[in-house]
Amino acid sequence: MNNNKYILKVGDKGLSRLKLLNNFLNPQSQRFIYPFIKPGITILEAGCGTGIMTEWLANQTGTEGKVIAIDSSEEQIAIAKQYLAEKQINNVQFIYGDILELSEGYKNHFDIAYCRFLMLHLKEPEKLIELFYYILKTDGIAIFEEPIFTDTPTYPETDIWDLLFKTYMLFSKINNIDANYGSRLINDVFNSKFTHTELCHYYPILTQAEITNYIKLSFNELGDIL
Repeated sequence: MNNNKYILKVGDKGLSRLKLLNNFLNPQSQRFIYPFIKPGITILEAGCGTGIMTEWLANQTGTEGKVIAIDSSEEQIAIAKQYLAEKQINNVQFIYGDILELSEGYKNHFDIAYCRFLMLHLKEPEKLIELFYYILKTDGIAIFEEPIFTDTPTYPETDIWDLLFKTYMLFSKINNIDANYGSRLINDVFNSKFTHTELCHYYPILTQAEITNYIKLSFNELGDIL
């Protein structure tokens, strides 16, 4: 968000790592979201990034539906727009700005509001929960996906993953980012106005090559600020 610092790179500089991250996460994200999507509905994607999940959401809701995708990075928005244009996806509206300032004109507007790995970057993530409640229809659905970074093992274990883990946790602390926000997300939702909650906890299964590539890309990005 505009008032929250993102440790790793965005835009073209972070594109390779973000594509790899999508490969890790998208299959499970899509399995979880799919039962809630119907053709013709309106979806908000908060923190759309490079637009890979945006494409999938747009395809699921179909030509009669709509996705409004928002991101606080102009670079991410530009990449996502180009990506969806190449895929000939025409039912997406992009907004550049702070998601927490979206409420004007969007009360009871969306059928689904979705974000992934966004709330850990917010100083007051509970405000996003409040916003989602405000902008969703009466029977709307909020979907939040957040990490528990200390609960992310690798197999087989690697020393370099442990080094990346410690480095990322250090920079998270310095930048007031809660890399384990997923562990308290459920409590924040229970304390909100939402009345029904479903919880899913999963581990992405990574190959050794994927782990190695992700670590290399992450260290290259962290190296710019070390």
